Formats: sequence, structure tokens, C-alpha cells
Amino acid sequence: ECLREVEDNADVESVLPELSREKIYLISGKLGNGVSTTAKKAIERLWEETPDWNCHYLNYRDIPSLSLSERFIIFVDGWFGLWNENPCEEEVVKRSLQYLQQQVDTFQDFKVVLGVREDIYEKYKKIFKTIRRFDLDNARVRREDELEDHFRRAFESWNCKKWNCKCKGLDFRRIIHRYEDVGDHLIIDILAKNHQLISKYLECENLLETLLSHFDALHKKKRMLFECLMYIVIQGKYKQDDIVNEDVKDNFGFSITIDSFKKCKSLKKYTKDMHGTELVSVNGEDISHHSEARYLVFSHVFLYLAAFHSLFRMYPTKTMKYCNIDAILQIVRPQTIPNEEGDSIKFCIKADNKAVKFFYKEVVKQTPGLEDHPLVKHAIGTEV
Repeated sequence: ECLREVEDNADVESVLPELSREKIYLISGKLGNGVSTTAKKAIERLWEETPDWNCHYLNYRDIPSLSLSERFIIFVDGWFGLWNENPCEEEVVKRSLQYLQQQVDTFQDFKVVLGVREDIYEKYKKIFKTIRRFDLDNARVRREDELEDHFRRAFESWNCKKWNCKCKGLDFRRIIHRYEDVGDHLIIDILAKNHQLISKYLECENLLETLLSHFDALHKKKRMLFECLMYIVIQGKYKQDDIVNEDVKDNFGFSITIDSFKKCKSLKKYTKDMHGTELVSVNGEDISHHSEARYLVFSHVFLYLAAFHSLFRMYPTKTMKYCNIDAILQIVRPQTIPNEEGDSIKFCIKADNKAVKFFYKEVVKQTPGLEDHPLVKHAIGTEV
């Protein structure tokens, strides 16, 4: 979920009455503004009052695998993609929402909470329009005192000992209320955990650019850490104690091995350890037979997005061929005129004609069902 989860009582208190009344409810907000945290805390509070109910948190793709019945409350997120937005999933999303509505109509004691990123909600408002919504961004902008408290606790918890660190005397007003595509809570959490990012963030006032600069520095100065992180980007996750893919190593010029992931202690600043049963399938793979395995994944979606941008800027064509196709379809768009399809979605990266055509030739032609994706339509439209 987030780098550090901190309960926000005011938001939870705002959601609880609605959640008690509504059978299906939607919470929207910027990436990193606490949509999942708020929803889960509210569900936990409701669950305390009805402990005989079953409670589940899941990605929308996992809905068909869940056996539902009376006295169920579920939180569902990941709409349109694990990391960003794949427009080809629109029909799957519609079917999932119809299925959930059927369950709500069938069972008397049954509740669904949807977590949807703000820009995705705005693009697909027609799909979600019948569901009552709580706008977390509007709620939080009015409560600067709570944000300041979150800032104080976040930085105090890391207990920095460096006398000349930029965190000393840092006023939280210098890092909030800027025009950002991510929530203030995430900005605070990432800067609190990585104090070396503070100077760059104050300079450019953009968290994505700050992290891109950071990954560039890792590429030059901490190559093993950089390669381990980029390998996780390419694969979507790293199965611990698994052999590193030789094709990836050869084509990206990586030298990492199994031991690299064990030796690289700094990985824990960017990643978290997850059980196989907790993971969402990447690239349509069946991971059920690896359910007992442990995996390394990025500790927050935004860290993955920033790392993907870094990898793509350095190796655009190779990324289009070797990176997991889910990430490509969710994050990469063709270099088209502004305001065309996909431009309203945040965190997309533009690929030039060469990279798009390469992706179409090397990957798409072996992967049916992608005809409506902007990358594919662009490649077909520019074919000679």
C-alpha cells in the first residue's frame, strides 16, 4: 500500500456513515493520497462492529476467484491496471462492476468498497457514475493541520543523525500545496525515507523528476542496486532465490546474479517482501503453483512508475521488447498530438515511432487481443 500507513481519523469518520448506509461505495483520490489506507481503515472499523462478517481486500482481476456469500465486505482496487491504465481493459472492468452489482442485489448483508485513482475515475466517469463517491482529495485539502502532523511523525520516525541533512529545519509547507500528480502524503513518506531526495525535490518541485534524477545517480554510482531495481521493473517482480533471466542480462548489459539480490541491502528502501498468494498476476501468468514462494516488489506503485520511466529513458527499444507487457500497455503511449486518447491519464511515457513499430513487430503480433490499444492503432496507422 503506502510506504508508511498512518490512520487519518477524519477521513475514516467521514467515510463510515456512508459505508454503513451504502452497499456499494467508491473512494477516489490522487495516487499516494491514501485511498487504500482510508478504505481499509474504515472497513476495519466497520468490521469491529460486525466481527462475524468476512472481510477481503483484492485487485479487481481477482474478483472471479473469490467465493462470495452473505456477510461479506470487500475492498477492490487496481482498476484498469496494477501500475497505471490499460484502456483495453474497459470491457473487463464493466463486467466486473456488473458482477459486483449482481452480488450486491443478491445478498442482503454484502458491501463493496471501490478504490479508484482520481484521473482514472475522471476518464471513465460514465462507468462509475451510479456509485456514490467520496472525493478524498477535496476532503484533505481542507485539513492542513493533519498533514503537518503526518509530516512531523514521518520525519521523526526516521530519526536522522546527520547534522547537515536537508531535513533539518525543513518546513512542511515547502513540500506541499504544489501542483503535483501525486498526493502530499506520498511525497512526505518518500522524502522522509530518502533524505538525499530533499534537495532535488525543493529544486524541481516534482516527485517524478526527483526520482528520475535519483535513479540516474544510482546507474552511475550504485550499479548493482540499479540493476536489481530495473530487473524488478522488467519482470514485474523478483521471485527470491530465482535464477536471473540471461536474455535480460545480455540485452541490458546487466551483471547481477541471485547473490546480488541478497547482498544489496539497500533494496529494502525501495521494495517489500510479499507472499505469492498476495500477488496479482503479471502478463497473464499463472502463479498459483508458486503460491508458497516469496517475491520482491516495489513498496509503492509510484516507485515502480518512476523506475519504469528511468529504464525507458535509457533503453526505450529494449524496454518495449523485454519488459513485461502489462507495464508497456499501462504506461507507454505513442507520441501523438495532445489531448488524444490516453493523455488524460497521469504517468504515461511517450514512445517514438521507431519504438512503437518495434513493439508491434516483436511483441504485439504474437499477442492477440490488443487491437484497440493506442500503441497498436498507432503502429497500424503508420505502417507503410
